[in-house]
Amino acid sequence: MSAPIDFAQSPAFDLADPDFHTYGDVDQVFRDLRRTEPVYWQREKDGPGFWSITKYDDIVAVSKNPKIFSSDLERGGFHIEDSRTFAVNTGTNMITSDPPQHSAYRKAVAPAFAPTRVRELAATIQNSVAEVMQALASRSTFDFVDLVSAPVAIDVLARLLGASRNKQDLIRWSDELVGYDDPTVRSSEAEITESLRRMSMFALGLRLKYSKAPEDTMISMLVNSKTDAGKPMNVSDFIATFILLIVAGNETSRNAISGGMLALFENAPQKRLLSEHPELANAAANEIVRWVTPVIYMRRTATEDVTLRNTRIKAGDKVVLWYTSGNRDEDTFERPYEFDITRQKAAHLGFGSGTHYCVGSRVARMQIGILFTSLLQRYPNIQLAGDVEKLRSNFINGVKRMPVSV
Repeated sequence: MSAPIDFAQSPAFDLADPDFHTYGDVDQVFRDLRRTEPVYWQREKDGPGFWSITKYDDIVAVSKNPKIFSSDLERGGFHIEDSRTFAVNTGTNMITSDPPQHSAYRKAVAPAFAPTRVRELAATIQNSVAEVMQALASRSTFDFVDLVSAPVAIDVLARLLGASRNKQDLIRWSDELVGYDDPTVRSSEAEITESLRRMSMFALGLRLKYSKAPEDTMISMLVNSKTDAGKPMNVSDFIATFILLIVAGNETSRNAISGGMLALFENAPQKRLLSEHPELANAAANEIVRWVTPVIYMRRTATEDVTLRNTRIKAGDKVVLWYTSGNRDEDTFERPYEFDITRQKAAHLGFGSGTHYCVGSRVARMQIGILFTSLLQRYPNIQLAGDVEKLRSNFINGVKRMPVSV
């Protein structure tokens, strides 16, 4: 363990810097912040600065109070940077709205994630995983992200969306939008603009299709939903919601699976335990999401002056909820720095908290559990076979490449 950080001195870290989250001593910094400055003011090079919330209970409290801590796009949205500056934000969606507007968006897609529907999805996920396992049959080494986590995550999402024929497009679009800070992923501005145009046209095509002939898909539900005023969702908000569903549905599951595999490699007794006891799949999926925390943070904006832990936060201040820190909070989790697939009572922040809790969390957990059960039954001795390449990002805890051998 590194020496404690002296926050009275000029800090040697920048919580907004993608390199800090990719290469820095993240655990040590957040450990010391939780202990000494749980509500911490981070200066910005090109911005006004922001408050960092690092304790689990504080993150939950802020998440449950959207009236004071807003996600609204017009107040800045969910990025540390002003979300209105991102070309992807063609309109408002669940992640960039507060109740009651947020509730209307959530209500539109909620039927696709009802418990009965999720249980019905189990067979779909099992078939998807079986297809992936079959594709690996002739291979002894392969990239885990390309051939396992990416295809499993996108297959189920594409079926939910009613877009199974466009899986590779969905992966490419998603990668470009979350990889804006990674020079090996990010395309040129012209290419990103073109991808956004293609995404928008694809979304509009689905909107036209399902408005004429509704089907039992999530996008069809969205197309045919009504606002509180009894009107269909406007076009810009529909496109923004479609893009959100692609990115959130793909990146969260894919990186939880990739990060979970890496955690099992780094904790061989846990990998052996899961291989020998597949009944632990559900608990393992929960621990994987806590451990990996695929979405590193979400931002809010204070709508009025408020005090948190004796610290005055002013109206208009940016407030960043560090899920990756809350999921290591010693006051909430026993042995938070141990990866333990038998962990109980792990009400983690890997799917967020409060109003914006991930609507697809049940599906994601099911995907993770089914995949690792099948994978470790077939390949109990799967091993890491090279260097792992992480995504350079302050927002997504992602893995780009992970060579493995079976």
